Amino acid sequence: VNSTSLSSNDSHQYFIPSDVLGVLQLRYHVVLPIIVAAGILTNSFCLVIVNSPKLQNIHINIYFKFMTVVDLVAFIAHIPLLIDTEFCVYSNVIWTTYMTYLGITIPYTLRICNSCVLLIISYDRILAAWFHSKFLQVKHQRVAMRRLSILVIFITVTFIPILACGRVFHVNERWVSIPGFKIQLENVWFKIYRKCVLYLSAVAPILLIVGLNVGLIIAVIKKEFHGNRTRNRSFFLTVAVLVVNVTYSFCTIPYIVWASLYEIDDGNCNGTYNTEFVMMILYC
Repeated sequence: VNSTSLSSNDSHQYFIPSDVLGVLQLRYHVVLPIIVAAGILTNSFCLVIVNSPKLQNIHINIYFKFMTVVDLVAFIAHIPLLIDTEFCVYSNVIWTTYMTYLGITIPYTLRICNSCVLLIISYDRILAAWFHSKFLQVKHQRVAMRRLSILVIFITVTFIPILACGRVFHVNERWVSIPGFKIQLENVWFKIYRKCVLYLSAVAPILLIVGLNVGLIIAVIKKEFHGNRTRNRSFFLTVAVLVVNVTYSFCTIPYIVWASLYEIDDGNCNGTYNTEFVMMILYC
């Protein structure tokens, strides 16, 4: 915990305006409980589906298993936020530390991880449609496990420094929480590093997914699928991936992009009314 004693003259900077407080209460105590409950139920149902014996021989299923588990954990990680009533100025240092380094950042990091998995799935469907011989080389489960392991290691290593940027300040017998994703950094090079990581891990996969979708749509229209026995399966899997991509684009990608651009003003621990209101809409 990086504890910094501030004078009483600075403590007013960490006061949450009433309009911002109202938006935060609406987001965390009305909107988020509904989303978390629906997300946990839906992903639990999806987990039953992807574990169906009929789907075990489909190589893409291991990616859907991974995405379902990660998304389920992301929704569960939101549960502590539902009981948060102080938002960024807390009376307990342990709770402040948790909210700074884990509470908000874990769900965000997990969603970025899923966007990268969706990129891998889309890439494989492109290979299946247009470069079938190369697709046969990557459709094995050991390849999928190696990819997912590398992805988890990459996300963990690159995001740990950003999580470590979070700060906990001691102000007039209270504790102020500023996560690493939001805080303004004085170190220029580290600020550049954070922006590069956020853009490369969040925005770049999104742009690549959009580009791959074009190739998938053309493949579906032209029905460019090789082989006779597996032709229908490959076609329907490609359509399924397109549906997932479109759904994901409307539901999650705007949230990731906005959160990547989210940075609070110096001396505050929450954004403005407009910023927090947009975040609430993206939660929906």
